[in-house]
Amino acid sequence: MAEYHEQGFSKILLTTNRRSKKSILALSNLVSKYSLSAQGYEKEHDLKPFGDDDGRTALWIGEENNDESKNNNNLKISAYGVADLVKKGREAKDIVILVRRIKSAGLIKEHLRILGI
Repeated sequence: MAEYHEQGFSKILLTTNRRSKKSILALSNLVSKYSLSAQGYEKEHDLKPFGDDDGRTALWIGEENNDESKNNNNLKISAYGVADLVKKGREAKDIVILVRRIKSAGLIKEHLRILGI
């Protein structure tokens, strides 16, 4: 979908996702619907899968906390959960982690690195 502006540029929504399975995109769209509604998120912003591959999806909800040490601990626990899934045979490349802040992404990445993932 293209939205044209009088300044001569267009905004195009890229909604086709070639990497994630349908179940992951459905979960991501659900989270986005409720967490981004105040920013104008609409159904047309939903990500759509390129293929028909389905998959399994689980939802873990960590406590939102402004206390940095508690937030870091929640991310560490999530990293251990991912490590357990990998130990049980899941491939790390098939696991998706949604975080609210980019800083959290860096922290969980570091915890996963320490755990050898």
